[in-house]
Amino acid sequence: MGTMTEPRIPTTAAEPRGAGPRVKAARVPLHETVRDGEHLGVDATASGVRDRVGHISPRSS
Repeated sequence: MGTMTEPRIPTTAAEPRGAGPRVKAARVPLHETVRDGEHLGVDATASGVRDRVGHISPRSS
């Protein structure tokens, strides 16, 4: 029998990359906030991203 390896845990940036889109650095904190929250509204999402990176622009993408 072969050697068992531990399953790989994808990084926050690797998760959406696996689905195909390009991941810009600014999108990682947004993805983390949405993933960690529970049905967050726009204001709560923006606040969560600000907590991670300091300042965000509403037009960032």
